[in-house]
Amino acid sequence: MMRPRRRRQGGFGLVLLFMQLARFGFNHIPPTTLITIGLNIVIYLKVLNGFLYSIIGKPSIQRVCVSAVTVWYRSDWSRLFFAAWFHLDDWHLYYNMVSFLWKGRSLEHHFGSYYFAYLIAVFSVITNIVMVAVNFLAAELLDDDSYILSCAAGFSGVLFALKVVTTHFMPNYRQSIMGIVSVPSQWACWVELVLIQILVPRTSFTGHLAGILVGLAYTKGPLKTIMDSVAGIVTNFGDSAQRNYRRSTAAGRHQNTNRGQTTGFRAQASGGHGFQRDSYTGGMSEEEQMAAAMRNSQHSVPGNNSESYPSAPPAEDVNNHQNVRSPTLPPYPHGTTSGHASSEGISNEELRRRRLERLNQR
Repeated sequence: MMRPRRRRQGGFGLVLLFMQLARFGFNHIPPTTLITIGLNIVIYLKVLNGFLYSIIGKPSIQRVCVSAVTVWYRSDWSRLFFAAWFHLDDWHLYYNMVSFLWKGRSLEHHFGSYYFAYLIAVFSVITNIVMVAVNFLAAELLDDDSYILSCAAGFSGVLFALKVVTTHFMPNYRQSIMGIVSVPSQWACWVELVLIQILVPRTSFTGHLAGILVGLAYTKGPLKTIMDSVAGIVTNFGDSAQRNYRRSTAAGRHQNTNRGQTTGFRAQASGGHGFQRDSYTGGMSEEEQMAAAMRNSQHSVPGNNSESYPSAPPAEDVNNHQNVRSPTLPPYPHGTTSGHASSEGISNEELRRRRLERLNQR
């Protein structure tokens, strides 16, 4: 993070950044890392100024930089969300994005793209909150109001937090800091904090320190547990909604299967009762077929050898739905009739029982 000043004219830093990305290979950059770099670039190039103007007013470093005065005393909370994404000049952008390129590649492969995007979003806000708190504390301890007035912006605070996370999950090794000194990886962020402040005095010491503290809160403190819990709640909610959707979809498919392979239709019988007709059963369900068979057996003429079938659909329904076929129930066994008693003396109840058994077997 750096303190605001007049932006230098140029663009050579942007040219070097695009060359670095091309040499690395755009297809080798994980998606969240590439999108984050692209977002920083388009904000620097003022491509999103029209959109940002409706949220924060005129987008500029002075408008988004974070300080205790602007955030705490003036309650300009939007700065906490936007300060990390604005850079002072193209070289500030170049060094931050090249550093992020290597950290992003390793961490995104470790965490996955979605969680890494979540990590960046949280770190970009919490780092600014911690910086404001550190500035308040420094002003009180050192009796120096300049810390309260100090205003900073840029992605480097997030980079320091990510550096702590990177060294935590990677094996211990010696790391070269700016080609000047080689130190164990677990001390690299502290050495880099001091060296950057010596070489570039305008950088925000408390902003970089805040990034280290956020990284430590994630690797050794409660921040990771809190973030994982929130992510779990959101994931469980999404999974629950997805499971409910799948259950309702499966139930709908099961219901449609029970209704038949073709679309049924509803019609009103002459008695005024509604019923569901299905084309694969001749327009009637199994229960309706059994009930119709029983009614027909009761009203058939004794001695008549004709077969009893459920009544056909109304004429108007047949005209409207040509795919409805006449029902074709299996005939009764040879020697039986639909009357009250057969020639062999079988009772009417026995005939109905046998008909129901044949229908159930079908």
